Formats: sequence, C-alpha cells, structure tokens
Amino acid sequence: MDPAHIEQLIKRFPLVTDLIALNKVSWFNPAITDTEEGLKHVGLSAEDVADASARLARFASYFEAVFPETRGSGGTIESPIAAIPSMQSALSSRCHHPLPGN
Repeated sequence: MDPAHIEQLIKRFPLVTDLIALNKVSWFNPAITDTEEGLKHVGLSAEDVADASARLARFASYFEAVFPETRGSGGTIESPIAAIPSMQSALSSRCHHPLPGN
C-alpha cells in the first residue's frame, strides 16, 4: 500500500494511526443494527441454516466418537451461554459505550 493511500485512510479513519502504531484499540460500529435487520445482509437463507443443521446432525456420531465430551448431548457441539455482568460493566466503562443485554 502506498503512503498516499495510507494518508487517505488516516484522514478518513483516524483510528488507523493507532493500528499502524500497533496500539491496542477498541472500535464499535456506529452503524450497528439489530439482529433481525443485520441478518438480511449476511447472504444466508433459512435453507442455508437448515442445511448446516442437517450436516451437523449427520456427523453427530463421529463427534461423539472423537469428542467424548459430546456423548451426553448426542454428539451435539454446544457451548452454554452465560451472562458475565462484571465483564459487561468493565467493557462499558472502558469503552464509554453502553453494552445492553444479558
């Protein structure tokens, strides 16, 4: 990338200066939207999701064989979702940006 292009990027996105300097950065998308609206733009259909689900079901017995921890769930690969309010609060404070949800 030539220096002129980098300068254009810095003018348009000042955060690039910190990225170039290898500084730690936080960026929150100012155009964030909700899931319902966002899913319209990801290029996946309900059929794609159903296909992926069926594929995972076909491989369940393999998963049970090679990942013994999935035996109790019939070869289903899942991770429990757990609220971590202390992290949510810390990130919100650090980034000066509210983080809604649980």
